Amino acid sequence: MYNNSFVPPDPSQNLLASNNNSASSQQFHLYIWLDAASTYFLVVTTFNRNVTGPFSINVTGLAPVTFSPMNASGENPIHSRTRL
Repeated sequence: MYNNSFVPPDPSQNLLASNNNSASSQQFHLYIWLDAASTYFLVVTTFNRNVTGPFSINVTGLAPVTFSPMNASGENPIHSRTRL
């Protein structure tokens, strides 16, 4: 989870939290209080290259969260939106 921006050449920059597989079935789990006035970037990767497939992100809290997919390289931006 990154605060304000995700910089692919320097993944340690703006890093708030990271997790590999602390939840069951080798899933990640983050527990973070978010500020409504800030923008956060959740970056999800796989252990092995070229592994794709459906996945879900569950968020709980006092207010709604909006997810906007993006392309980290900046090329071919993704324009779809999902609201939870």
